[in-house]
Amino acid sequence: MNVKIQAIHFDADQKLIEMIEEKIQRITHFYDQPMTTTVYLKLDRGNDHVHQKVVEIKVLASSKVIYAEEKSNSFESSFDVALDHVVKQVKRHKEKLHG
Repeated sequence: MNVKIQAIHFDADQKLIEMIEEKIQRITHFYDQPMTTTVYLKLDRGNDHVHQKVVEIKVLASSKVIYAEEKSNSFESSFDVALDHVVKQVKRHKEKLHG
């Protein structure tokens, strides 16, 4: 699986990048076809000037785009929730392909 991680307007911590690279491999347990995955990390200023951590995961799998976005107070929790959403979508996509 080809994985790209893009931190928008900031430099992501190496530990965060390693955690994402490790956990994103979970998708391959459910879908063994070639795919490209892009993870976008963003800071979103809320109403009270507190930065929300936004994680977007986009997976291109056999001409299907699977997408999830999540906001929270940490990148780790945003990523975990978004990854859960992506895994569910990947499982559904695989079921549709294999009937």
